[in-house]
Amino acid sequence: QVQRRAELAIEEFGGERDKTLLAIRGLSRKARRVGMSIGMLSDLSQNRPIRSHKRWLEPDRLIKMLIESAQDSELTLDPRRGVRFLVLRESFQMLRVHRIKVDLDLLEQAVNNLFDNAAKYSYSNTEVEITGNLWGARKFEITVANQGLRLSHEDAKKCRVRNWRGAEAMLTTGEGSGIGLWIVDNIMKAHDGELVVVPTKSDGVTEISLRFPVD
Repeated sequence: QVQRRAELAIEEFGGERDKTLLAIRGLSRKARRVGMSIGMLSDLSQNRPIRSHKRWLEPDRLIKMLIESAQDSELTLDPRRGVRFLVLRESFQMLRVHRIKVDLDLLEQAVNNLFDNAAKYSYSNTEVEITGNLWGARKFEITVANQGLRLSHEDAKKCRVRNWRGAEAMLTTGEGSGIGLWIVDNIMKAHDGELVVVPTKSDGVTEISLRFPVD
């Protein structure tokens, strides 16, 4: 109810001019995602797979969701850190030709888990970049790239394991339960897709992608 009321107020009064409304929307959405995560944790703990209700994804709807989620992530961060989120809209236009099926609620959950990680582990005054890209001829991926705590090759292999947290992450922040990427991995399996984690490159950028089959 809080989320819906915040969205209606933004539509009526213009949320771009009132960051408080946007922050309320972001926090209410985060509370909803936590509730969804608890439900998925319960199901997966009892060996019940995540069930998805997939529909054709419209590019404009995806872009809107990504931009709003990026705004939410920025506004719920400590502003002194200066972390910014940038969605490259043009990179998603290829979905007008190459179509994918997704459960939008589950996709939003997965995207925001990646955004939460990027927000927590990015260095101050850096930018988190969100892009779309065709991988090969039969896959489409949404990639979140940030500059922050390094992710080793060993970390990249282990990060899908439930309750796992990297050593650097545990030393830097006490936040997190170690189930975020585990849930994302299971969401991608429900889409016949995959979670792709690329270790930190020489330029200091870490990339994590959600890769979906293309129809």
